Amino acid sequence: MDPTCEAFPKLSADWYKALRKVYGISGKMFGGDLFHEGGCKGDINVTRAAQAVQGAMQKASPGSSWVIQAWGGNPSRELLAGTDPKHALVLQLTKDMADGGKNLRTFDGIPWVWCELANFGGNTGLYGGVPLLSRLGSDLAGYRDKGLVGMGTLSEGLETNPLHYALFSDRLWTAEDIPVRDWLRKYARQRYGAAPAAVVRALEILSSSIYNPARSQEGCTESIICARPSWDVRKASTWSSGERYYHLGDIVKAARGYLKAANDQPSLVKEETFRYDLVDVVRQALADAAFYQLQRVRSAFDAGDVPAYRKQVKLFLSLVSDMDALLATDSQFLLGTWQKKALDWGSTRQEKALMDKSAKMLITTWIDQAPRALNDYSNRQWAGLVADFYLPRWKNFFESQLDVLTGKKDRAAAQAAFMDKTVREELAFAGNGKVYSTKSSGDALAVANRVMNAHREMLDALSAEERHSTGTPWDLQQGSPLQFNVTDQVTGPGTYTATFQWKNGPSALKIHSVKLYEGNREVAADNHEGWTGVENKDNSYRLDLKKYRTNLDSYILKAEVSGVSPGDSKGEMTLKKKAR
Repeated sequence: MDPTCEAFPKLSADWYKALRKVYGISGKMFGGDLFHEGGCKGDINVTRAAQAVQGAMQKASPGSSWVIQAWGGNPSRELLAGTDPKHALVLQLTKDMADGGKNLRTFDGIPWVWCELANFGGNTGLYGGVPLLSRLGSDLAGYRDKGLVGMGTLSEGLETNPLHYALFSDRLWTAEDIPVRDWLRKYARQRYGAAPAAVVRALEILSSSIYNPARSQEGCTESIICARPSWDVRKASTWSSGERYYHLGDIVKAARGYLKAANDQPSLVKEETFRYDLVDVVRQALADAAFYQLQRVRSAFDAGDVPAYRKQVKLFLSLVSDMDALLATDSQFLLGTWQKKALDWGSTRQEKALMDKSAKMLITTWIDQAPRALNDYSNRQWAGLVADFYLPRWKNFFESQLDVLTGKKDRAAAQAAFMDKTVREELAFAGNGKVYSTKSSGDALAVANRVMNAHREMLDALSAEERHSTGTPWDLQQGSPLQFNVTDQVTGPGTYTATFQWKNGPSALKIHSVKLYEGNREVAADNHEGWTGVENKDNSYRLDLKKYRTNLDSYILKAEVSGVSPGDSKGEMTLKKKAR
């Protein structure tokens, strides 16, 4: 309803009356966003609309505050112009865990709160901003006379990354910068009751690598284990990040540090907090190793070597199986723990079945349709979910590619069959009726030791082979146009450069045009002939993005291409934003 229309005062009065009846209070703070993720104002006067919304609020609950979320372009200058600063508060959602304390927006005299948003969808993965939070006192100092009144957290999932949230909580009590190394030692003692040198060193490694993102991104770097499989997969969900800004070797070192401390002092594992972190960091090592192990599987596939392919596939699948066994040793990493909370809300058999299906659907397909943009948005690395949802998908994929390798099917037929089976199984999972255990199984230290020892050679080799790359692979056999989901790389309006580099194959790649799409709408383009091979010519494409949206649209880059000569061509596309 248009807040400036004649019926609005009565509707709003009835709404506040119903609220008082239900909750027994008149309310002091009301959250509500007219244009949180997009929206269309049409011919509505937004300034007058804001005045009407706030006027009705004050009439029903004098002295209350309108709480508005700052996300993307919301709130607009038009909306702010119609808002009384004395009765409003803006929550500035900050997803940038690299440099999110600088170049912040202020709101024309309306008080605002700096809010960290480090987790999207409750995803599992080590992530946060230790260097950012440690220096936030200095970064925010200049904003205290520009409306900044406090700090808050708006992460979509808080049951992950205790290191990040512990530092954030300590940040609330001081405006001074926090020395990270000293803080980490104190944190270890507070969390575990002891601060073994191996653990402190592991925390230092994590704080300077995975807890120190290179740029803004939406949540953790997701593991491909949780992704719908493909050869070029880099992440699980549409808007998340596939950015590998840290090295696998760092995570392996940290995991081994925790294991050393636990083996030297087994009583540590009796502490719930230590056991959780031990499982978490070893889980992260396996989660990251899967990305690099997939490249080995791909190499065997490309070489047409069936025995090598089977061997590398077996190693990949063993990583996934061992992850599930590890997660099962701690109740906080169980699908059953999540499921029971949902089941407990149901009173009848029908209600429990509905709650069960809804809980499973939320962390898999999100809705009862697939494929959709929100597929795997809320992916989790939990025992039961890994074994029964993610592992079968990867098995199906590798089997389909084996059919291609052995000549039973061509690529198109194999992909079609794989997707048909995958979608059916994804949708069936939520309604499978299976009840998962809420009790952990196995000894966390023993399983962690077994898993790290079983994959020692692989982890060492992958860490040594790892190439730190932000490029996205392409393969001419995919056909034209080449398509790349660049949602996590497009971080705001500005000029972006897409560069194509050839890596191998008998043909160079000829590029005719590159276009950027926001959902299905073209928003930037560069049309010129270029090619990439042993020699590159005009292989960079400029894309000027005038406006940026943070709502549910994805950013897709499409390149019209062809081969310069017969045969396949493979390489990487790198998208970079020009610095201001």
